[in-house]
Amino acid sequence: MLVGLAMLAAVGYWTFTKLRKPEKPAEKWVYTPPEEKIPEPVRTDSLLKASRIIFIDKDNDIRDTLLKKERVMRISGDFFFVIKKEDTPLHLRTRLIDVHVDEPSEFRVSAYDADRGESIEVMSGYLRVAKTYTSPWPEPDTLRDSSLYMINDSIDLSEKEKLDNIALKKWWERVKRKFEL
Repeated sequence: MLVGLAMLAAVGYWTFTKLRKPEKPAEKWVYTPPEEKIPEPVRTDSLLKASRIIFIDKDNDIRDTLLKKERVMRISGDFFFVIKKEDTPLHLRTRLIDVHVDEPSEFRVSAYDADRGESIEVMSGYLRVAKTYTSPWPEPDTLRDSSLYMINDSIDLSEKEKLDNIALKKWWERVKRKFEL
């Protein structure tokens, strides 16, 4: 009887190892947001010496302020920034995020003062971001090409992911042609 059980176990093991499908190697996860309709820009303006700011929504607010003797642009709304080399470094601030633009960059900021969450979608460039509020996890982060940064202060959560936003890429190509950027 033991010999029969041993043979059955051996056959079962052989069948399991030979017939099972090999595991796929782990793939690098890239966030692809659901297809969204990004509105046509309300307007576009020059920013500083050579850069551009695109106002995606009419309920946008941008103010030049001084913070600890440093020029800071305080923003609330939905914007797309095209920052040129001549205008770096640049310091932007939303209700939840401090943004330092250190090299030429193209990125979208969706950050309304009334909302609990904000996001930054970086098409290209290099940004340093940090929370503006006191947090047990205050570590700053860096964003590079094709990065998404999301933050929510009600649960003190910030998250950085690789971004593959086809809708934003298509929108940006259309806007560049329309406004000759």
